[in-house]
Amino acid sequence: GGDGWVITPEPTTALLLGLGLVGLAVAGRR
Repeated sequence: GGDGWVITPEPTTALLLGLGLVGLAVAGRR
């Protein structure tokens, strides 16, 4: 969670970013 200035890692955010990166990787392989 962040206060708008400092971005701190969160489980939900990490999962979303992870899924996004995986999606891009998979799409790039096609």
